[in-house]
Amino acid sequence: MYTINTTFVVEPANHAQWYDFVTTKLIPHIVATHSENVSLHRLLSDQQVEHYTYSLQIATDSLAILSPLQNQTLTEYATTYAQMFQSEALLFTSVLKKIQL
Repeated sequence: MYTINTTFVVEPANHAQWYDFVTTKLIPHIVATHSENVSLHRLLSDQQVEHYTYSLQIATDSLAILSPLQNQTLTEYATTYAQMFQSEALLFTSVLKKIQL
C-alpha cells in the first residue's frame, strides 16, 4: 500500500477559496482519474498558529498511478495553486509506503 501525501499550508484570508477549489475541483478530479481512496485531513495543534494546515492523502496498491498523479495532476495543481495564492501558500508532496508490522 502506498500513500501520496500532499501537505498544504493555507493563510486564513485564502482558506474559503482554497477549500472550495480542493473539494469541488481537485478531489473530484483525482477520484475520477486516479483513485477513489482519497481523504482530506486538517492538522490540529495545541499551539496557536496563524494558518490552516491540511493533508490530502491518496492511497493505492498500484505504483502505476504514482507517476501520472505526481507528474501531471499534482504538478498542474501546484502551478494553479501558486497562481491563485502566490506567496501566501505552501505545499509539498511525499510518497509513503506502508510497512507491515
